[in-house]
Amino acid sequence: MNIKTFTQLLTAIAATTVTLFSHSPNVVAMNIIDDTYGVGVGSFELGNFVNNGQDFMFVPPGDNTTITGWTVGGPGNGINWLIENGFNADTGIYSLDLSHTSRSSISTTIPTTIGETYQLSFATSASSRFGSFTTQGFVSAGSLINQEFTATTVTPNTSNQVYNFHNFDFIANDALTTLTFTAGNPSSVYGPVIDSVSVALNSPLSVPESSNILGLILVGGGFLFTGIKCKKNKEEEN
Repeated sequence: MNIKTFTQLLTAIAATTVTLFSHSPNVVAMNIIDDTYGVGVGSFELGNFVNNGQDFMFVPPGDNTTITGWTVGGPGNGINWLIENGFNADTGIYSLDLSHTSRSSISTTIPTTIGETYQLSFATSASSRFGSFTTQGFVSAGSLINQEFTATTVTPNTSNQVYNFHNFDFIANDALTTLTFTAGNPSSVYGPVIDSVSVALNSPLSVPESSNILGLILVGGGFLFTGIKCKKNKEEEN
């Protein structure tokens, strides 16, 4: 194989490598909540659920053991941990209403890198047995402070409640970041329902530029070709 043919081969390999990097499934961001506490924690799937016979469990403020990875807070009297079939979930079988009978909150703490940007995503619905209903809540994490979001339902059938999706970026201010969701409507017993909570680093994988990949492959290939040629010359001399 001559040097021209060998270079063309390496160029083709480099192009294929760039394509694989760009479309690699490993680029999918990791949910830091699930990675910290266990798969399913971001969607409230782990913990010690006890059904009260109405497909939910009341959890009071201060409780940090019932729902794995999460701590219930005020200012109200707690939250309702919901389960299908009574309350439709976006992921798995559990979701969470941020009000028991008054607006309350829930939080989790995750490891972060100061100055890095993270993307928060979550799904919301509004649990109501009285038809179309809209409520609001607030979310805070790092540089994101009391970001308002709305939750809406158009059906009185909670087993069919439909979810909307939200995405917000925040910058980490500390090595540990607390993510807090708080119900926003003080006059309603129906708080926002949240599910499918995820936090991921905005750029989980830096893909080298194609020119850099090509350069590295060509340099490495050049050494390889030189070695092969030297070996061949020695064999011919012998």
